[in-house]
Amino acid sequence: MSIKRSIFKGIAILFSVSFITLIVLILRPITTLYIDDCIEVTGTVNYIKAYDKSKDIHIRIGDGGRYYINQGLERGLTEIDLISTIMSKEVTIHYADHWTPLDPKRIGRHVARVTYGEEVLYDEIKE
Repeated sequence: MSIKRSIFKGIAILFSVSFITLIVLILRPITTLYIDDCIEVTGTVNYIKAYDKSKDIHIRIGDGGRYYINQGLERGLTEIDLISTIMSKEVTIHYADHWTPLDPKRIGRHVARVTYGEEVLYDEIKE
């Protein structure tokens, strides 16, 4: 009975450690971004949508990537202004090089900077 109890205890500890590790990976925030922590892409904007509930602004460009400005509405951006400024235009997006088990293929990418020409439209990168 002692061997069974040891095995059960070992499995419980392994499960607990794995569960805690998974929770930490899922909930780890995207911290202050530096240019070295970002990936840069350029493409033509074909979709912009703001969501009142989350305050996020979602952008899609020609590469098929899905990008979001976290709480962009609270940071002074509006869907209408972005549509009139960058819809169907080429922009450069820097997004966080960040992995989470909730998005293992990195489909939703956290935007750190959006530039159109020489104009920086959104920036949270620390220089």
